[in-house]
Amino acid sequence: MADLTELNSNLHDINQNIVSLKNEIQTSAVTIYRGIISAAKIQAAQSDYERNTAIKEADDFLKQITQE
Repeated sequence: MADLTELNSNLHDINQNIVSLKNEIQTSAVTIYRGIISAAKIQAAQSDYERNTAIKEADDFLKQITQE
């Protein structure tokens, strides 16, 4: 019976680790896509103002993700 309880506990721990990993992957994917969008906005800028605004947004984003 102790083996079954230990197995159940181990499976629960594995499940928790999988859920945590899934959350980390989702967070990383969002971060990557936001970075790609920032780079695209910078490249697509039609004026210095648009480019500078996009660079400022990208800089703010980088500050935000390095603080998390």
